[in-house]
This record gives sequence, C-alpha cells and structure tokens, in this order.
Amino acid sequence: MSINRRVDEQDEDYEDPHQTALNSVLDFYNSPNMDADYPVAPKTAPEHFNLTKEFEGYSRTLYKCPANKWTIGWGRNIEDRGISKDEAELMFRNDISYAIRDLAGIFPNLHHMERPIRTVLVDMMFNMGLPSFRTFKRFIGAAKRQDKPAMIKEMKDSAWYIQVGNRSKKLVELLTPQGGTT
Repeated sequence: MSINRRVDEQDEDYEDPHQTALNSVLDFYNSPNMDADYPVAPKTAPEHFNLTKEFEGYSRTLYKCPANKWTIGWGRNIEDRGISKDEAELMFRNDISYAIRDLAGIFPNLHHMERPIRTVLVDMMFNMGLPSFRTFKRFIGAAKRQDKPAMIKEMKDSAWYIQVGNRSKKLVELLTPQGGTT
C-alpha cells in the first residue's frame, strides 16, 4: 500500500521543485530497498501523522526544542538524529531545482546554452545563492553572450575564485577548450 499517489508533471519542460520533492519522498517511503539505518514507519502510520504533526508544530528553520536540541520541521532532532543520505539527496535535488529556477530568471535561454556553460552556471548558483550570484554582473553578461573566455576572466578576477579552491579551477576547466590553458 502506497502512502500517497505520485503526481508526474504533464509538461516535460516544467519541473515543479515542490512536486519533485514530494515525488522523491513518496518514492522513498514506498521503496522496498530502504537504507537499513533509516526504518520506515509502519504502514498504519499515515493515519497518525497529522496528530504528531499537530503536537510538534512546523518550523522551516532550526530552533532549540524544550530539551535544548537543535530541531527543524515537525520536531526533527537534527542534533541527535541528523539526516540520512536519502534525505540529504532529497534536499540536494530540491536545492538544485531552486538554483535552476533562479538561473532561468536571469538566463531565459538557459536550456539552449552549451552544456559546459549550463553546468558552470548551475554549480555557481547552487554554491553562491541568488543574491551573491547577481553581484557577478560582468560574469552574467559574458554568460549571456556565451563568451567562455570572458566568463573565465570574470571568475578568476573574483574573491570567490580563491575562496572555493579547487571548485573554481574545475569549473574554469569545463569552460576551457581541450588543450587550452586556464
């Protein structure tokens, strides 16, 4: 018995990050091959979810519970329980979806750009977040023109390039033609 029905988008070009996250959670709970260290609630549990959620209350940000433990969501004790690899994967995919959505607002032709440029843009947006990414105005201009040498120059001329270490060097390599220098 499934916890809930998956909903798949009908428009192939649109990916709702919230629906993607829900589908991933439902797949996770309905999977017969769960992580051994993360047991699934009994199949009768969905009937009890609402009561427990009501007692716990929801918080989208970390807070200290009455036991002085860092908690999030509906009473998730992050301090003692942490998150499973599957939960981390779900959050990562959701955050990548947000990064792509934010980029699409800046680059309407994002899905038509060359793959190395898209890869660099997604990684940088994921790493920096929208407010910091927007400050890279000359880099954004170069990316809109798909001018890889100018993108590389702007990346290298930033404090970000040094702060993120190997990440920036690998991203520059993606934009560098085979045999070129970085």
